[in-house]
Amino acid sequence: MRPPAMNQTAGARRCYWKKCILTASMERPQDLLIAHEARSLERSILARIAVLSLMGVFSVLHLLRVLDTGVVAETDTEAATTTVVAIVSLAAALRGLALARRRRELPLVGTGVVLLDILVLSALPVLWLATGTDRDVVPAFLLKNELFAIAVVLVVINALSLQPRYPAFMAAGAVVLHLTLLIYVLRDPRVVTTDSFHAHFTTGAVNLGLVTVRICALVLIGVVLSLVTRNARRLVHDAVGLQAANAQMRERQAQLVMEGRMNAMASLVAGVAHELNSPLGAVSSSLQTAERAAEKLGSDDGDARRDRVLAALSDSTSAGRAAVERLSGLVDSLKGFASLDQADVQRANLDDALDATLAVIDEGLKGGVAIEVEHGGLPELVCRPRELNQVFRTLIVNALEALAGEGTLRIATSATEHDVRIEIADDGPGMSSAQLATLFELSIGDKRERMGMGLGLLTGKRIVERHGGTLDIESRPGQGTAFTITLPRQTALEPDSAVSA
Repeated sequence: MRPPAMNQTAGARRCYWKKCILTASMERPQDLLIAHEARSLERSILARIAVLSLMGVFSVLHLLRVLDTGVVAETDTEAATTTVVAIVSLAAALRGLALARRRRELPLVGTGVVLLDILVLSALPVLWLATGTDRDVVPAFLLKNELFAIAVVLVVINALSLQPRYPAFMAAGAVVLHLTLLIYVLRDPRVVTTDSFHAHFTTGAVNLGLVTVRICALVLIGVVLSLVTRNARRLVHDAVGLQAANAQMRERQAQLVMEGRMNAMASLVAGVAHELNSPLGAVSSSLQTAERAAEKLGSDDGDARRDRVLAALSDSTSAGRAAVERLSGLVDSLKGFASLDQADVQRANLDDALDATLAVIDEGLKGGVAIEVEHGGLPELVCRPRELNQVFRTLIVNALEALAGEGTLRIATSATEHDVRIEIADDGPGMSSAQLATLFELSIGDKRERMGMGLGLLTGKRIVERHGGTLDIESRPGQGTAFTITLPRQTALEPDSAVSA
């Protein structure tokens, strides 16, 4: 059975699960900061959506006569217009929320929602003037209604984005709007001023001192929230720096552990190969001597008993020769897997590297798994074969452990004009989204579980990335798992330091 990943195009393989991997493996400070900014902007937009939804709901309740006139609107026209403004603004906010969640165009989205807030705030007095009844006579009500409270709420909402300029822009827009309204109101000859606080709210007179206090309060709120937001942003920067440093430290620890494993394995293989070569040479020499003696004896005339002995000796030497050749091949595979007596960076054929890796994997682990290997004739690459062999081994062992002795493991290679691809896929149980989300994190788990190879997968991903390539994965429960390694023909390693294999 072929896993679904093998039947899909290269673009289709970059599926939904890749987002989980990118989230789990994100360690650069800039990426972490962008993630925090995106989440803060999401919270700000969600608060804005809540306010706009309330505006629309209350306006609809007015139109349905659930709320009395004057609670949210004076006329049906005002309520209907408010509903339309709320719906249009809500659609724009939802679009901004979608972009923020995809972490795209964050500065543009943030600036856009601030301008949307200023536009909505500016539209309210125009709406009140256009749809009012007795308000058409004296426009002093524009300086006495809830416009100030709405402006304060919008400034606070913009502060949730943790961008100091957003509450500052909103406060500046609200101040300009109040100054414009003040000029507009005072130009009406019917408007009178008063020093009484009570008269400001009970009569048509305007208390300029109270209006000035409101404008100054908006300035103060904007300044304070901008400073608070800036300090909060600095704290986030510090936290991101610590988080990135911690992630880099854990990654370096993982690399050191894996390098220690690889060096220990290379030393072990070197010792085993050295110890095997000497007795293999002696056995091979003895077999050659026996073969020559058998040939010499067979050239003379003899009886039937001697012929039977010679036949048995010939069969024995043939079996011994086959065993020696098999052991010699195993030694060559061990040496090829560990890249002994070769430069760290060299030109290597990854098809041969995959064959060498398969040869050194425990036969007991393979069990009854059907292993299908399709070589695509890969060109030689400048790479670190020992590191890539460790990546191949990690992925293959991972797949075999998931198959638990039954199923199909398919290894396929292919080459294009610009890169080479190695696909290691199984038709095992697959993984859930929760497992994929932590696949490349440092973790210790049961060896029988797929997540037990978390350290090797994290290091393997970094090895592939150091070569300038990518390690992608597609997996769904019950449909198997497919790892795809893509390496450029011109890797990120220096070709001058390579030697011919």
